[in-house]
Amino acid sequence: MSGFAAYPVGMENTTEFLNVLRNMIVFLFEHPPVAVAAVVAFLVGTLIIAAHRARPIAKDELRGFTTTMRQEAKRRAGDRCEHSYLGFRCRTPGGHADHIYPWSKGGWTTMENCQSLCVKHNLQKSAHLPGKYYINRLEARRRRYFPANVSGKVDWKKPA
Repeated sequence: MSGFAAYPVGMENTTEFLNVLRNMIVFLFEHPPVAVAAVVAFLVGTLIIAAHRARPIAKDELRGFTTTMRQEAKRRAGDRCEHSYLGFRCRTPGGHADHIYPWSKGGWTTMENCQSLCVKHNLQKSAHLPGKYYINRLEARRRRYFPANVSGKVDWKKPA
């Protein structure tokens, strides 16, 4: 297998790898404060990650966009997909109403968090979180094709 190293760089065989591992364990037994600090750091890191994952996400009770909302999203987007690549907007008809900020991550089912995407781009986006750059570009594009009386501003938070 070319390009694949079974052991860390500089270790050519199992014996050498096991010797390094043994030396690390011996060092930790000879220096208990270092061992305790390593265990504490590992446990604190694990607890931080677990607490972050266990945070409850306030979710909108309405999971999917209504038929009226989907039709309005298509109308606002001129019945085209709102995805853009290298400054060129997709020419495929927008068939899916998509949460810009995913519902599964706390995005609300509102028109301010809705975009019209073609099937390909909706499946490609999945539940990815949009970056600030993506949001800024989308809002700038919307100024060109949204009806004049409709704001193209993206807002994924709970409506007031």
